[in-house]
Amino acid sequence: MAAHDDHRNGNGCHHVLLIRAPPEAIRFAALAAIAILAFLWLGRGLPRIPWASSDSESYLQYSPVRPHGYSLLLSGYRVIFTDLAHLPSVQLVLFVGAVLLLAVAVRRRTRNFAAAVATLVVIFAATDTTSFPYVLSDPIYAAALTTGIAGFILYSDTPRPGFLLLASAGLGVAVTFRAIGLALLPGFFLAIVLDRIGRRRGLVSAAAVGTLPIAALCLAAASSQLIHNGRFALGSWGGMDVLGKVPLLARAVPEANGRLDGFVKAMELGRSKLRQLNPFVEALAARQYYEFLRWYVIIPELERCWPDWRDADDYRRGELAAELAKAYIAQDKLGFARRTAIDLAGLWAMPRWLTDREREAALAEIEAVGELPGLTAFLRTPEAQLEYYKIVPYASDPTQIAIFRLTVASFWVLSLGLIAIVLIPRLRAAMMTPDLVLILVTVHAIYIGTALMECAETRYIMPTWPTLVAGPILAFWLFRRLRSETPSPGCG
Repeated sequence: MAAHDDHRNGNGCHHVLLIRAPPEAIRFAALAAIAILAFLWLGRGLPRIPWASSDSESYLQYSPVRPHGYSLLLSGYRVIFTDLAHLPSVQLVLFVGAVLLLAVAVRRRTRNFAAAVATLVVIFAATDTTSFPYVLSDPIYAAALTTGIAGFILYSDTPRPGFLLLASAGLGVAVTFRAIGLALLPGFFLAIVLDRIGRRRGLVSAAAVGTLPIAALCLAAASSQLIHNGRFALGSWGGMDVLGKVPLLARAVPEANGRLDGFVKAMELGRSKLRQLNPFVEALAARQYYEFLRWYVIIPELERCWPDWRDADDYRRGELAAELAKAYIAQDKLGFARRTAIDLAGLWAMPRWLTDREREAALAEIEAVGELPGLTAFLRTPEAQLEYYKIVPYASDPTQIAIFRLTVASFWVLSLGLIAIVLIPRLRAAMMTPDLVLILVTVHAIYIGTALMECAETRYIMPTWPTLVAGPILAFWLFRRLRSETPSPGCG
């Protein structure tokens, strides 16, 4: 809106002096309005008091196996609201705010308002809000990751130390919220190096500025572990997560570490039946096997038969689980590589988001292979009737599916394009933008790290969704900007 003042000249005539809002302020107001509408839409069903999940108590009790960033945040929040009231809405506000910052960064970097609008609309149109009502670190981890990416995009456009500090702080918070956050760091420091090489100065100072917030935040989280659990560490890495994959490997191990040999032998028929499924349906079935075998078969047996396990705390159990997993993986490296490849393909395709026709086809495949040893019987129990335990879930919104798959395809085009850029020296100077490198390395590293330890589950891809969307949009409009700014041959 424009404000105006009335002035009268000597002849009694009126002159209206218009004071117009700067165009940039108008654009920001428009982006903020979209974000507010998205918050109202996405948050329309959020509860006042957050729901508890199987992981919630571990955050509240400063678990020795989880980074303590979220635990510290919850402790501070409970000073204000002892019952954690409004936490779901606060988590959504932080996420929406981070996405808004990302859109502003895309606008500044591309000089294109439409790119910023597209970033907001696509992200919010397919955001999975399943984890927001719970006491879970996922939403704020996603906000921190998105903030870090936005900060570095701003830094790539205008190399101010404040933007680099923002990027480092965002990624540092992500590391202290989720163990997989460590996968963010190689891409971040690679991007700093590329940026400084391109500008031909200031590598040491930029690396120091980029390291400081991450180091300080990790130090605080590790100190919390020391205070609460007597260990100076961020958390326990991966042992318990990968334990459920072990029986789906094919080879036994020497007797000293062969505590799971009976499960490996018992799962021979199950492995055979999984291989009869197409890779995406196999990813669905394997996901349920991991959960079932880990929590309902392996851990109860270890508690019954292994005194070292029975007497250990959660951190030590994670170490023991990692030792077991490494022993079996060493005996069947190809089998573990195949399991990882199946789960990685599942993360990119997300087979739990199915159309009606795809769901019918997946159900038919599962029915055709017959009973899955152990798992089929478990799925008949009352406890397994939740949607979370279904091998083939209900059909999803086709619009959300279309947006997700188009975005993934665009991201892979960008990834392959980056390889071409690296291989063609003529294009390297023009297109090797460090923010795009950060986006691509970050998403691929997180997906690979998740596939190594976890499964094809929607909660593991939600935090990277804003980054996944921003990559192709940023690349497209940067390419247009570079073309418009590059002089034509023969121009003086």
